[in-house]
Amino acid sequence: MKHIIAITLAPPQYDFDKELTFLNTKFRVTQYGTDFDTDFMEELILKFDGVADVIALSGLPTDHEITFKMKGLIKRSIVVDGVQFRETYSGWALRDYIKKNYNEFNQKKIGIYSGALVRPLVNLFSEFSAQITLADPYLALNLPYTLKKPSHLDFFLKTFSSLLKKLPLKRKSKTYFKLSEIEKHKALVNFCNSQVFVANGFMLNFIDLAHLKNKILILDFLSSDMELKLKKAGIKKVINCTPSIAPDQNVNFAILEGLFLSAKDRDHLDFVTNEMILDWINKHNLKPIVKVLNNDDKQSSTKRTFAFIIHPLSAKYLFKAPILKPLKPVQKQIAPFVEKLTSNFDGVLYGKIAGIKSDYSGQEVDGLIYSVYDTPKMLLQQKPEIVYKKLGKLCDKAASAGAEIIGLGAYTKIVGDAGVTVAQNSPIPVTTGNALSAAATLWAAKVAAAKMGFIQFDSKTKKTNSIAMIIGATGSIGSVSAKLLAHYFKEIYIVAPRAQKLLELKSAIEEISPGTIVNIATDPNPYVHLCDLIITSTSNQGERILDIMLVKPGCVICDVSRPLDISEEEAVKRPDVLVIQSGEVELPGNVKVLCDLGLSGTTVYACLAETALLAMEGRFESYTLSRNISLEKVKEIYKLCLKHGVTLASIMGHNGKVTDKEIELCHEIALKKLAKNRVPKLPKVRPKISPQVELH
Repeated sequence: MKHIIAITLAPPQYDFDKELTFLNTKFRVTQYGTDFDTDFMEELILKFDGVADVIALSGLPTDHEITFKMKGLIKRSIVVDGVQFRETYSGWALRDYIKKNYNEFNQKKIGIYSGALVRPLVNLFSEFSAQITLADPYLALNLPYTLKKPSHLDFFLKTFSSLLKKLPLKRKSKTYFKLSEIEKHKALVNFCNSQVFVANGFMLNFIDLAHLKNKILILDFLSSDMELKLKKAGIKKVINCTPSIAPDQNVNFAILEGLFLSAKDRDHLDFVTNEMILDWINKHNLKPIVKVLNNDDKQSSTKRTFAFIIHPLSAKYLFKAPILKPLKPVQKQIAPFVEKLTSNFDGVLYGKIAGIKSDYSGQEVDGLIYSVYDTPKMLLQQKPEIVYKKLGKLCDKAASAGAEIIGLGAYTKIVGDAGVTVAQNSPIPVTTGNALSAAATLWAAKVAAAKMGFIQFDSKTKKTNSIAMIIGATGSIGSVSAKLLAHYFKEIYIVAPRAQKLLELKSAIEEISPGTIVNIATDPNPYVHLCDLIITSTSNQGERILDIMLVKPGCVICDVSRPLDISEEEAVKRPDVLVIQSGEVELPGNVKVLCDLGLSGTTVYACLAETALLAMEGRFESYTLSRNISLEKVKEIYKLCLKHGVTLASIMGHNGKVTDKEIELCHEIALKKLAKNRVPKLPKVRPKISPQVELH
């Protein structure tokens, strides 16, 4: 029976001597823990060199002087360290897992304790649009800084390579990431607010695990003792990247490589190749071992808190502030000056939302509402870096106040890269709320169109012969709305100022919905008379985007923009056209909105509701960022609405709720106008529709 001696820096409590079966061959594996005593390690190597078939060294830094010295002592036995095996297997296994569970990692904050130990994984996460943060300076040199990019890691390792190679190997004398220490350093706080962490099992012995509660942890090796420890600390899920060679037979990569080399048909080998490893993976259908340690689907025993940032939609809203109310009589004259002056102020805590409670889990959630003083005009005129800094301060305030996630409202999510930079520098996850904004927009549009009765859907195909238009189609909400509407409408018009972007979107829509006719235009007016549904999602700051007098009688216009694209003055010109706001929603529970959001009662914006929903679900992650919203996330957030009890508010217009009686009157006026224009009369009977419509 071949004998493998495993020598590690771990303490002796992990020692074992047992028989294992691998590739139908029995092996004896003996592990010795040296507890960082390199003299003892050297003694063991000299004792077993030539006696053991393989000596497996683990825990040693790859490029350290001690590592080269210890390997150089082994003259007769095969020496392995598992590095190549770990890099090949972990890289392949994680790539496969991420592809199948994309939303767990896309736009997430990934905290990597030591990028030097898992260099290939650093590149892997960068490929999948993850926001990586590396703690190498802190763990290696006790410097309270972090790194953000693979290039930063390379520079750090190159700069300090001589020092790192000569640092004495010794047991860590301190516990890293203790709250009392990290709260002094913003970089470490940001690192600890990652949603996913990457470590090796041995390293966790020197880390305070408190910051890992409700997080996902990726490990190179998970022992049974460490599993119990992580479960007790509240870790949500562990992805163990070491393949299990048999039930209850988990070994580290150094031992695994030793077993592989010592198998009966590999006597002539003293190294493994990537091809051999990948062949073994495919043959045995290996994959990471995923263990859910704590099911976060249950109600948390503590109330959760989210935060949300708003801003005045125009200069006139600034005069609602108590200090400016006395100046209302002259607001027209001084508004431009006040608008510029207040944009220099930092944001403040504006109000709160209390009493939110999930219908599904009973989880209670409160919201902190922050506001900047900038109007849309000022937000777009300033350099993005100035706005990022202002929003970053509010993120810090929200985190200090106990918020676990923060949402960006209205134009704060339009500036620059649409939340990406803000999220990278925030101590808590950031979401723009655009996934639920898109879902709620179509939710409201479908309910309103059904009540008007001019759009008829085939009961089998779920499609209609009507025509829809999306103005602002290349924006984040507009593009995903166009893709979803293409599944239901035989023909759509996508409208935006830049033709090149429209061509790209047209190609994408035709790929996912090949039966839909997709027309492009930079001016909507020549085509609005053809459309039964119009979605507007622009950043025109109140400028007129279409001539409402040209719109088809009976059309439903759903205005997503803030400020609104269709003014009240424009809307009243066409009593035969139903102009509604985008889908605002009601949160579950005995909700109390303790500030003026510009909406009636307990109705809230969908983007705010997305932030609250993620808090109810315990999904503290940067869910929606940038201008690319995935269809999958729009569908997922809609399902979360149904799960937790978020409902569509009454259809809203310029003056609050639009009643069924008002819609009936609009329908009748449209019928008369259509008849007068000699347009074939559409049926008067309108189908009943559930407020919970499906978004396929």
